[in-house]
Amino acid sequence: MTLLSSARLIPVQQENLGMFWPEVRGWVSQAADVTKVKTADDWLDDIDRKKAQLWVISRDGHAVGAIVTEVYETAAGLTVGLPIAAGEMCDVETTLATIEAWAKEVGAVRLEGCGRPGWERALAPLGWSKIATTIEKVLA
Repeated sequence: MTLLSSARLIPVQQENLGMFWPEVRGWVSQAADVTKVKTADDWLDDIDRKKAQLWVISRDGHAVGAIVTEVYETAAGLTVGLPIAAGEMCDVETTLATIEAWAKEVGAVRLEGCGRPGWERALAPLGWSKIATTIEKVLA
């Protein structure tokens, strides 16, 4: 993932999903292949059914990356998960501030994400802390 300071994060409105999805599907697919939780088509279905939200990372009017969020209830309260972040990233602090403000608007009390170990190091200065580790063994 490349960091772009001139990029910005745009929430995709439901009526614009068909316009943005073809541009970001590849990034969502790559990230989905890593997390193995859902396929890109599963994420599209969730976004279409308003169970998840698509955010486009844009630079000079062109999509350069994507983030998918989802809102769900946990024992700690309403949570916004960030299961997908792919492509070229804009400033992480600004990106997360945008998502955090939106999360508060929808009544969330916490953010939750998953990703490579590098995210843990990068987000610790922003108040994020490790709560779990996901490991896998592929069975033949």
